[in-house]
Amino acid sequence: MPPEDAWMIRPVDAQDADRILSIIHGAKWKHQHLDWLDVLDLLDQKPFMIALSGGKPMGALACPPDPPGVCWLRFFAAAHDVKPGALWDKLWPGASAAAAADGIETACVLLLSRWLTPFLVRSGFAETNAVVFLEWRTGPFPVLAPIQGTLRPMLTSDLHAVAEIDRRAFDGIWRISNASISAAMRQGAYATVIEAEGRMAAYQISTASALGAHLARLAVDPASQGQGLATALVGDVLREFVRRGQDRLTVNTQEDNGRSRRLYRRLGFRETGDIFPVYQIDLTGPSPKH
Repeated sequence: MPPEDAWMIRPVDAQDADRILSIIHGAKWKHQHLDWLDVLDLLDQKPFMIALSGGKPMGALACPPDPPGVCWLRFFAAAHDVKPGALWDKLWPGASAAAAADGIETACVLLLSRWLTPFLVRSGFAETNAVVFLEWRTGPFPVLAPIQGTLRPMLTSDLHAVAEIDRRAFDGIWRISNASISAAMRQGAYATVIEAEGRMAAYQISTASALGAHLARLAVDPASQGQGLATALVGDVLREFVRRGQDRLTVNTQEDNGRSRRLYRRLGFRETGDIFPVYQIDLTGPSPKH
């Protein structure tokens, strides 16, 4: 195999779809963000870099912004016979420089596998938080108090109002774009909203698979928090999926979000022990030397 210095590094384009698929299917080392978007959906987004040797794909890295100003490492994979550290050192400097040039201030990684850790650390990333998973198994339903509002199915026409709630409810890196919310709605197995006093006040989107149901996104407008709306949404989700024959519902939240974790525990969820660190870097500062 030609040395890394002979690799061609360039942005991907639509003609690279087969190359990216070959990387995905043959990679020994692969990171894919927990996302509603398929890797091939990112081909027209930047930064998305590929390394080639004689036209053969060595690996690729994608970290397009979502939300604006923030990028998550959504895909990084090395071809079967490629050392992932060497690939990272070839792709990350260019990708991070392109991200910074486009006004992205922060890059984040949800670390699903520890093999990425040394590459992140030497590039200047630091652990800032973690994502904690909880699950509910079939058992007594939580007792719910009546709410001042109407709980109904989410409609496509609700997207703008739902996105506004999400923007107000989440800070910084935890926000997602309208495009991601729209993708979540399309893939969701059960999505609902609560309207109160003539306006949208809360929403949730849940998915389902052979492994069980997952509460993928929930947000309550800050002006409506403390009124039991999140409890009502979760309780309704539990009843709906049990009605469908599911006996397990999972959810994840930030490790430092004590309010959210207390809510789920009160509703009968238990932490699974699955904790995934979040690493972060400020792209506006000087780049570390390799």
